[in-house]
Amino acid sequence: MRVKGEKNCSEHAEYRNGYQNHQRGDRTERGGDQATHPSEGAKEMALTVAEQIRREARRESIKKIALNMLNMRMDIKQRY
Repeated sequence: MRVKGEKNCSEHAEYRNGYQNHQRGDRTERGGDQATHPSEGAKEMALTVAEQIRREARRESIKKIALNMLNMRMDIKQRY
């Protein structure tokens, strides 16, 4: 016996399967073949940009350290 407003079994199963597909990240069932959430791509891009910035900063700091060491060597050579 169904309660008023309740979906029949096939509709319910279809809804549930659609929801499980949604949880899995499979979006092919509901239009578009986008496998991941759009914001995940943005997050990935932000991460790669952040990583590039970190690498650049690391390179710059290494350059500064190397330059300081070179200058120190030059100072030592000039003194002695």
